[in-house]
Amino acid sequence: MTTTLPFWIVGLTLLLVHMLWISWVDARQMIIPDAANLSLGVCGLFWTWMSGQSLFWLLSQMACAALLLWSLRWAYAKFRGKVGLGLGDVKFAAAATAWTGLLALPWLIFVASLSALACMVIFQISGRTSSLQTRIPFGPHLCVGLLVTWLALSYGYL
Repeated sequence: MTTTLPFWIVGLTLLLVHMLWISWVDARQMIIPDAANLSLGVCGLFWTWMSGQSLFWLLSQMACAALLLWSLRWAYAKFRGKVGLGLGDVKFAAAATAWTGLLALPWLIFVASLSALACMVIFQISGRTSSLQTRIPFGPHLCVGLLVTWLALSYGYL
């Protein structure tokens, strides 16, 4: 994406504000607020649309992202008998797709997963007890994934 520096700074600022909001709430309450996801998605749509992309195309990609992650959530629950991915995480992926596009979603999820894995390794090293059954808020890790992916796209690495 080619954008002017002030416009890029506005986008980065919007992302950081939303990431702080989402990370703060999810780390404390294990939930990503619908208002935060909606705001992130609307800002992403506006920012990306101002960058010259089709609004219809962006909305289509967001719907595909939501369907993909909802299907993953459903399949995990069906086979494991418990929910492994919250609906807030699914909505976050759709909102994040407004910022990155659907093709970058695997990178976002990959970086988020690495972030969560690193967090769990740090917990183990520091002596905190955790197991495969330990619930962790995934929102902060999704935020890391979104930021890294958005920056990589902005600088032409993806």
